[in-house]
Amino acid sequence: NGTDRESVRASLNRAEGLFEATGTLLRRVLPRGFPHIESLPIAEARRELDLLSADARALLDVQRVCRAERELRELGCAPVAEEIRARGAEPAAEGEWVHVFDFSLAQSCWEEVLEREPLLKSFRAATHARACADFANLDESRVRLAADRVRWAHADNLRTVTARYASMATIVGGALAAVDSSRAGAGAGVSGGAVATPAKSSASLRALMKDASPVLTALCPVWMASPLAISELIGAERRYFDVLIADEASQLLPQHAIPSMLRARQLVVAGDTKQLPPTTFFSGAGASASDSFSGAPGGEQGGGIDGAGAAVKVRAAESLLDMMAGFLQVRKLRWHYRSLHEQLIAFSAAHFYGGELVTFPSGPRLSDGAALELLRANSVDEEAAMAADAVLALLAQCAGGDEASILVITLGVEHATRIERALASRAAGTPDAMRRALRRRVAVRPLESAQGDECDFCVLSTGYARGSSAFGPLAMAGGERRLNVAITRAKRSMTVVTCLDSAALDASRFAHKGVSLLAKYLDFCAGESAGESTAGGDFVGGTAHAARHTATVA
Repeated sequence: NGTDRESVRASLNRAEGLFEATGTLLRRVLPRGFPHIESLPIAEARRELDLLSADARALLDVQRVCRAERELRELGCAPVAEEIRARGAEPAAEGEWVHVFDFSLAQSCWEEVLEREPLLKSFRAATHARACADFANLDESRVRLAADRVRWAHADNLRTVTARYASMATIVGGALAAVDSSRAGAGAGVSGGAVATPAKSSASLRALMKDASPVLTALCPVWMASPLAISELIGAERRYFDVLIADEASQLLPQHAIPSMLRARQLVVAGDTKQLPPTTFFSGAGASASDSFSGAPGGEQGGGIDGAGAAVKVRAAESLLDMMAGFLQVRKLRWHYRSLHEQLIAFSAAHFYGGELVTFPSGPRLSDGAALELLRANSVDEEAAMAADAVLALLAQCAGGDEASILVITLGVEHATRIERALASRAAGTPDAMRRALRRRVAVRPLESAQGDECDFCVLSTGYARGSSAFGPLAMAGGERRLNVAITRAKRSMTVVTCLDSAALDASRFAHKGVSLLAKYLDFCAGESAGESTAGGDFVGGTAHAARHTATVA
């Protein structure tokens, strides 16, 4: 066990120090031990004894080294002691004996595993590598083949539908020709009267969907739109779609989703109850924090009369996900696919998902550097400047064709503006290539706009002053869900920039756990940034991953 290993290392270090302190005489004696004198000719034995008698301290050193050797044997490390004795004629390099022990321990563990698992005896790295390469090539071929099959199925279905509904196909063809003509006219500078306005386009699509939906949906089998756009563009006179998939349903109000549900035959609702609910904290000019944010899971809204004539209060569903999960089958999607480093999801997996997620061990990715880094600032302005510098450093790190995306997340709108100003001031003195990369690959967003996003590199800047006691929605009910969104966007690395000192955050002053979890996350990042991994400790209770709830109804 670990205690015995540390005891062995301590004994080895003591023995090594004693051995190094002795002279040439002791190094001659130790490899063979004193009994070898009995086998020597008398003249040679007398010379050995005369040398020992001339150096009285050597006898004491021999005794102390033998005691250290006995400790090793008692700890079950007789082979290590024998190895040291056999090599004792030469001085050991610093720490060499400990390395010999570590290697011997690893070698013995490997041999034991081979005995228990006969299949490992036949393992060949080159054969395994070829099998992995073959699998990867076949998998890529299968993906390409699947895309070809989808294209073929789409074309075949379109031919069948257009043959069956020839008149509708003519209507759709005419509409498409009109769109092409409109675009060509706009490109040639035709006056506004010849170009379709958005209102006209919406009306045209609504009428086209009503008159020729079989051909239109065969031509475009997959549609992606917001609930409001669906209501504006597609009428509710019939169910035009086979399946409606409502993603990020934890942020979708039921009343916004119902019109879309009326246009499909089957519903799939996907979302995460541990991430942001529908949030209005930053909406409405002049609204106070307490009035404009509702982080609790639903609330009492409205009322009615029960069968006995008594007034009853009705709990409004927080979101579409909340509404559907109450009476439909729920399936948890446990595999985590985003983070290339396990550390990026470890905190969230332990504190939000109860260790239920399935993650995969991280391989060494030295080119990316540390997966988690914590940078501390002295003021909010300095924090914004450090966040901007971190972005520029990441862009420089990705030079040479790496088109990695960078997302800067802030816990407030004002701080996002502060970082944008810092980036703009730094961009003024950079080469054109860097300015283009900033525009194309870097996004700065307040937390409310970040859910559903993913990026290669994420910079999280808290924006709270040192000693702050006002944490806005983070300190309210459900505020911890905001933190969960912020810390789970990155694929390759996360850089956290903050003025806060977790030791100075008195979480007991807050009724909800958002601030407490922020303090714990800062401690976690500090440990990972310093190379003190907490894997297997309090933060990671086994492998885990985002349990997105899925409700399906036919």
